Amino acid sequence: MNAGKCEVLVNARFLTQTLTGVQRYSLELVKALDGLLDRGAINSERYSLLLLAPSSTKGHGLKRIPLKRVGRLGGTLWSQLELSRHARSGVLWSPANAGPIHHERHVVTIHDASVLDHPEWFSARFAAWYRFLLPRLAKNAVRILTVSEFSRRRLAETLAMDPERISVVPNGVDTRFKPVQPDAAEGVLKRLGLPRDYVLALGSLEPRKNLGGLLSAWSLLLSRKAIDGDVHLVVAGGKSSLFRDAGLSSLPDRVVLTGYVTDEDLPALYSGALAFVYPSLYEGFGLPPLEAMACGVPVVANDSTSIPEVVGNAALLVDPHETESIAEGLRSVLGDADLRASLRTAGLERVKMFSWDDSARLVWKHLAEVADN
Repeated sequence: MNAGKCEVLVNARFLTQTLTGVQRYSLELVKALDGLLDRGAINSERYSLLLLAPSSTKGHGLKRIPLKRVGRLGGTLWSQLELSRHARSGVLWSPANAGPIHHERHVVTIHDASVLDHPEWFSARFAAWYRFLLPRLAKNAVRILTVSEFSRRRLAETLAMDPERISVVPNGVDTRFKPVQPDAAEGVLKRLGLPRDYVLALGSLEPRKNLGGLLSAWSLLLSRKAIDGDVHLVVAGGKSSLFRDAGLSSLPDRVVLTGYVTDEDLPALYSGALAFVYPSLYEGFGLPPLEAMACGVPVVANDSTSIPEVVGNAALLVDPHETESIAEGLRSVLGDADLRASLRTAGLERVKMFSWDDSARLVWKHLAEVADN
């Protein structure tokens, strides 16, 4: 780092983790910040940016923001014992829920209060650690960021914080999420072994994603013969050891589990679906419904937590706690071509409100203010 510059350092431990929602947020925002720096929207004469990561971290592919591997430890021990020491000269931003408890100028993104509101959804060890960590991060950080007004309200209440200390920076939608034509998607869908007609559900196989409720609704539709043709339910996502059993021990007919799907395959997977269903019980933001909309797919989603503020009027909302409501939402979308077309049009318009570039500008505003002070 050059002398005299304001140093902004990023806790890049997320580069060592599986790419799910929190890690995607972190990676996309770092890429967008790199773009802002490259285009001169961040004053490189005044500020320097650097990613700090564990020694096991692979390359990141950024153009202007370098990566520095530091320390000998990994995981939580690296975050708490080594990161703060290497970041002591600058402002530290931790974008993925966790960071050192003691750092003088620390900005932290806490994505939601789920582990505080529902510790029973997580492994006992994970829940205990984050219920210890989050209050201390919130108390010591100079600024807290989160991803929705819903999360802002819940964090303020569960952490007994002044909500004015928490700022909202929403997720964005990457421009590569766009409708993929059938011939272009065919290779991906064939490799994944998918049927021609399917409804897509996407997410880690964890309790709050409510896949048990979705499967019950799917069984109900099949028993009523309420779905025309040979439509299948495709559930994409890996199972995390952090979460308790998601209730997937037995599957109804016409259900396909793909396991983890790579980031590169997602646009084709979304685009090939008749509809996307997301009956989650709890979301801090809920990025998959927006990605599906960007790919031109009609969306059925839950009517609670952050989802209504994210999807607006561009999705068909259902009560995730009621099997009948989920089933009726799916029946309506699958049985009504005009409704699907209307939702598709509304969704493509809605996603124009969400840009990683805009989100990065908001993040940078907060980081620069802390650096300048």
